[in-house]
Amino acid sequence: MSNQSSQTLLRAATAMVAMLAFLAAPALAAQTLGSAFTYQGKLTQNGTPANGQFSMRFLLYDDPAGSNTVGAVILPAVAVADGLFTVDLDFGVSGFDGNERWLEVIVAGQPLSPRQRVAATPYSLQTRGLFVDDQKRVGIGTTTPQWPLDVRALQSVLRLESMLSSNGSVLELRGDSFLGNPPTLLGAINFNNSASSYPGQISYATSGEMRFRVEGQQPIKLTPNSLQAEGDGQFRENATVHAVNTQPTGGMAGYFQNNSTWATTHMENDGSGEILWLQRPGTGNYIVATNGSDWKFWVDNAGVTHTKVLEILGGSDLSERFDVGTGNVGWDTEKNQATRDARDDRRGAVGSHAAPAGMSEPVSGVAPGMVVSIDPDREGKLVVSRTTYDRRVAGVISGAGGVKPGMLMGQDGTAASGASPVALTGRVYCLATANNGPIEPGDLLTTSSLPGHAMRVDDHARAQGAVLGKAMGSLKHGEGLVLVLVGLQ
Repeated sequence: MSNQSSQTLLRAATAMVAMLAFLAAPALAAQTLGSAFTYQGKLTQNGTPANGQFSMRFLLYDDPAGSNTVGAVILPAVAVADGLFTVDLDFGVSGFDGNERWLEVIVAGQPLSPRQRVAATPYSLQTRGLFVDDQKRVGIGTTTPQWPLDVRALQSVLRLESMLSSNGSVLELRGDSFLGNPPTLLGAINFNNSASSYPGQISYATSGEMRFRVEGQQPIKLTPNSLQAEGDGQFRENATVHAVNTQPTGGMAGYFQNNSTWATTHMENDGSGEILWLQRPGTGNYIVATNGSDWKFWVDNAGVTHTKVLEILGGSDLSERFDVGTGNVGWDTEKNQATRDARDDRRGAVGSHAAPAGMSEPVSGVAPGMVVSIDPDREGKLVVSRTTYDRRVAGVISGAGGVKPGMLMGQDGTAASGASPVALTGRVYCLATANNGPIEPGDLLTTSSLPGHAMRVDDHARAQGAVLGKAMGSLKHGEGLVLVLVGLQ
């Protein structure tokens, strides 16, 4: 192009720019097709529409007169016919950040002025219900957005769908550090109400916990190793963990499986309530323990316990509960002078009115180790024994010497009930006296005149029906505790 032609183009620049039809807006409305937009213009030479090929440069500025460019497109040959040309310009999405932009056109090395302001069109502000206010807040279904993205609809407000066959991230929340301070939460979904009190929240903490908050409380959280629940609800309706299964057949409200050497379930109650409460309104069993093919232990609906072998580790005798009377007996009520004399002989060891080892003071009451007999005046009751060779002998009050009942039976509200556990069979420590002769292991024992004490049998004819059991220990003299194998005869 000659210098005269260039000067002609330069002189015609003002008139040409006035006729430019800048169509950037339609491209902004179709950004889903890409970031390019169509630009049309009319170029004249000496007032005559230009024809031919012209090199053109398009520069995008952030100021109408400044030197900072934010994008450039260079086209070495643009076809111009009858003064008209059409080009596609693509500055990329980074060139448009929401701030104003100006376009400068350079034809054959000659810049045309002034720069043209890139203006928005109505559809870039409001497109089929999409509204952007002057604070850059986006509203869908509202023209008064209150948040960076405010979506309002009657139902199905938002649907997110991933088209990947696997590992598709439908929604990703990310929290970055602010001014070098790491955030507490990497992301959170808040559930708000009209009072803006945020009653609910689902969040993921930087500590590695997924947290669930309800009404300001945090009852549930997930860690890499556990599901943790905390609550202060009462009764089953508000239990910390409440699971209900309505399936009438084959349904389970909870299932736990453990492959370690530790317990599958650990229950602890630091208060006074029960650790485990079982309620069975229907007709099924309360408890079933099985290895998958054979029932080992179960408790049926009537409360009957079924098991193949029962090993009791907490005691060694079979006891029943009885009400036991003292019969107004005490250490000083016996009339046998020989018994009193024998007791006085051991005064230096335990004292004339002291209880033998394993007894509780005062001795005149009912205490573990005492021999008891059937009370002839009260049905189903017992009394502390106080006569020799008493055929009403019933057993020994269990618990002396630290040996407790292994099994304790009774029925509340009937004659088969009471406060004292009485051993009817098994091993139990018994109060005994050696006044009728030293006691050796294997000796038969019967009642004595010393209240609550057993003695050695030396008259086997009188002992018929009055035998308490066999001694498993010895007592050389005085009174004390002897281990007895209870077996009434």
